Amino acid sequence: MSGPIKAGTIIMVKEGTIIPQSLRVETELYSHGWEMIKNSDADDLDRDIRRADWNFFFLAASIQAPAQGY
Repeated sequence: MSGPIKAGTIIMVKEGTIIPQSLRVETELYSHGWEMIKNSDADDLDRDIRRADWNFFFLAASIQAPAQGY
């Protein structure tokens, strides 16, 4: 497990996430179930993902709120 988070650290990859091999991403375990990308910053990673014709997205947990419908 790594030390504290530093500026530019990307902790966004859930352990077992499929990443295009063309990105040549190096990861290391950061916390239980999460990996840290070691060899890229956010801008470089975003550019490389787009070149590979992939997209990242975030799926939020269910949001519940009272509402009145008409």
